[in-house]
Amino acid sequence: MDKDGSYTDPLAAVEGHRAIGEVIAGARDASGLEEVWRRHAENAGISREALESGIGERTMLKRLPSLAEVTNAAVLMASDQTSAMTGAVANVTCGEVAD
Repeated sequence: MDKDGSYTDPLAAVEGHRAIGEVIAGARDASGLEEVWRRHAENAGISREALESGIGERTMLKRLPSLAEVTNAAVLMASDQTSAMTGAVANVTCGEVAD
């Protein structure tokens, strides 16, 4: 286990180039996140839509990624198209995190 609690090194040793250590999905329409959005909005005293819009406005694309966009990136990273990539991070944040 890595220091951060992930299993990326053991997976990489077993699966080689096909290992994907982590997928962190924060897509606006991801199943199970509705309650999280609602609670954050309640705590901020605003609607869920206003919360999403406000966060989206802080990104370079002025929106949040959809679940389909996050899924497409994960599928690409797991495909043979990326067989020469090692230690890569796919940033699917619509520019919220600039790297």
